[in-house]
Amino acid sequence: MILTLTFLSIVLCLLVITFYILRQSTTRYKLIFSAIIGWLFLTAGLAKSGFLMTFNTLPPRMVIVLIPVVVFLITLTRSKNVKSIIQATPQSILIYAQTCRFGIELLFYVLAAQQIIPDIMTWHGRNWDILIGLSAPLIGYLYCQKHVISKVVLNIWNYLGIALLLNVMTHGLLSAPTPFQVFHVEPANTFVATWPYVWIPAFVIPCAFAFHIFSIRKQ
Repeated sequence: MILTLTFLSIVLCLLVITFYILRQSTTRYKLIFSAIIGWLFLTAGLAKSGFLMTFNTLPPRMVIVLIPVVVFLITLTRSKNVKSIIQATPQSILIYAQTCRFGIELLFYVLAAQQIIPDIMTWHGRNWDILIGLSAPLIGYLYCQKHVISKVVLNIWNYLGIALLLNVMTHGLLSAPTPFQVFHVEPANTFVATWPYVWIPAFVIPCAFAFHIFSIRKQ
């Protein structure tokens, strides 16, 4: 129960940040935010029904969650329509929001200790995403308050954050019990098919990607 409440509090924080960003930047914020809430309810329903727990099909049912996320991220990198959102969002929000990843990594550590997820998904394995969560407050302070690091340095940090997210996603996919499983770990990586952790690939990771992309594209 404590782990669930901890994770839900992180999701709530990201929802508040997302609502703030949308409200400051577009008149259609209610529509967009309602769509996000609808997506969360849809993925929660799929997870709670047990539908996503089937991994031995081709493609695995988690693809239903992952494909919209990939389309969303490609849209963020290429679309000119998000420019107004990017320019209306303070750089400080985009940087400090990444602090949430520290909480996620602590949660992963506890879940691994309880044999709910494999160690490969923690910093004891091949997940070093905690570095971004730890460094976000410092990067935000040095760039936004003290102005002692350049946009180039900030972008390097952003690209590192994206690389670490891709690393986590890759190891997560390849340690799931699918026909193309590479990392045969115990327990197998199935927790993201359950509620509320389905919101990690459905919402938390897309938010982290979006904040990095917005930060890079922001002038």
